[in-house]
This record gives sequence, structure tokens and C-alpha cells, in this order.
Amino acid sequence: MKTLSLLTLCVLPALAAAQGPAAAWTKFQRDNGPNWTAEWSPATGTPRAIWGEGLTVKNGPIANTAEARKYALQTLAKYEQLLGRGASTF
Repeated sequence: MKTLSLLTLCVLPALAAAQGPAAAWTKFQRDNGPNWTAEWSPATGTPRAIWGEGLTVKNGPIANTAEARKYALQTLAKYEQLLGRGASTF
């Protein structure tokens, strides 16, 4: 019984968390194309770095830093499951 409790408390939540970012990565690539690479952190199960072709956040130029910040925050929120945001705020 103690083994099952340990499995339930430690292993299963870790497996569930690992499936979230992996599924989000699949969706990210489906939405943004396959020419993206992620370097995964074994400690968090989330990408340590993501690089690729670039994301279109707006058609046309971004006018100023306030607008750039707005689009950056929207992008971080859009990919929060992939990034493992949890309860954190950016």
C-alpha cells in the first residue's frame, strides 16, 4: 500500500506534467511549422530554449516598445502550457 501511495504522490503527477508540455509542443509545431527545435530541461520537463523561423505576432511593423511588450505578453500567455507557466506571471 505504501508503494502505491508513493507512486500516486510522486510519479503520476510528474508523468501528467510531462505530457502537458509535450502535447503543447506538438501543437506549437503544428501551428507554426516543423522547422522549430526545442532543448528540453530534464528538471522541469519544459523547453529550456526554443528556436526556429520566427513567429508572426502582427502583420506589419510594431510601432513602439509598449506595443512590443503587449505582443510579447500575448505570445507568452498563448504558449503558457508549453513554457510551464503554472501560477507564475510574466
